Amino acid sequence: METLRAGYDALAEARLPNGKGLVIYQARPAEATPVAGGTPARLDLEALDQAFDRSAVPAAFARSARGSQAADVTLGGLVRLVGYDVDAQRARPGGRLAVTLYWQALAPLSEDYHVFVHLEREQIWGQADGRPVCWTYPTRDWRPGQVIADHHAVAIRPDTPPGEYPLLVGMYTPGDGRRLDVLDAAGNPVANFVRLPIVIVR
Repeated sequence: METLRAGYDALAEARLPNGKGLVIYQARPAEATPVAGGTPARLDLEALDQAFDRSAVPAAFARSARGSQAADVTLGGLVRLVGYDVDAQRARPGGRLAVTLYWQALAPLSEDYHVFVHLEREQIWGQADGRPVCWTYPTRDWRPGQVIADHHAVAIRPDTPPGEYPLLVGMYTPGDGRRLDVLDAAGNPVANFVRLPIVIVR
């Protein structure tokens, strides 16, 4: 508050019927002196409500909650990969591959599944493994129906030969390394990883 009083003036306030609300401050020009005992204007919430652009929802400004590339892959009947983004601008030996996976929980999860993202061709040339969302959001805390944006920076080995590499992703239990199976439409296991588009290392 000392910083606010020293460099800002209260411009207006908005109050709800329960008394809660917020005060809007405006930076004061460097040469101006503080306003002594000034009372901020009271905003008319009803007038603002009429003028509000209801198309200005978060989705209109934020990146898609499901990624630029759609997917529909079910793992173990528990989680679905609904989309992904791959940024391969730095896909070079010693570089990094930026991958965002969009997961949707289909049921409550009792396990703390970890995610793997591998750049793999005969062996692993780049990988990022761990708890989702930079180790901050265990799968056992996910809510059914929730979509989680899970970011990974895949470190590519400096000795990686230039060429095409499959990008494989999936989930596993860290204690034993057991992966969740990828299921087909009939619920039968067909693999233990999801294959994303080929990445070219230059």
